[in-house]
Amino acid sequence: MRADLPRETALGYWAGPHAEIAGRLPNLAEYVQRHFSPTDHGYWPSSPTVGTAVPTSRRCDGVAEVRFGSTVAALGMPPRMREVYLDEQNVFERVLGQVTGPGGGRWWTDGHDDAVGHRTILLLRRRRGVSGRAFRKYVHDRIGPALHEAGGRDLRTYTFLPWSRLVHPTLGVSHDNPAFRRTSC
Repeated sequence: MRADLPRETALGYWAGPHAEIAGRLPNLAEYVQRHFSPTDHGYWPSSPTVGTAVPTSRRCDGVAEVRFGSTVAALGMPPRMREVYLDEQNVFERVLGQVTGPGGGRWWTDGHDDAVGHRTILLLRRRRGVSGRAFRKYVHDRIGPALHEAGGRDLRTYTFLPWSRLVHPTLGVSHDNPAFRRTSC
């Protein structure tokens, strides 16, 4: 969020006027915002081989999921996203856009469940040397089913294409994503 805006004001703008602009996109199947707590981070047990702490400089205020009705609809979106891109500078200092390829996202439960109450988002980064296919298989065929069987509600799994600065061409908004945090080929 922009540092010159109080967090509540910025979140309100993101959830209100900005969401209305995004919601007007044609062929939009779903637009969902997940706002993160400013204090609750890193519940996963610490391990010498697994990074669990989110550096203060890299904390996120939340994520937005934008899902289109088809791959063809998604490919036709960039010219229509001009208003969204122009509005992002009103509320965001940094936006990291990630895109899934065909089959990159799976929904284990129907719709989204506002009654869930508490949400956990587990972000996994593919290690260098691990193929994209092997990583997608692990996320969708091992992690997803395990969480679903354990009773996860409103469960979705995503694997993203390699990071590209071309995904989000917003003027006045930083799109820096350090090389060590990017998915590599």
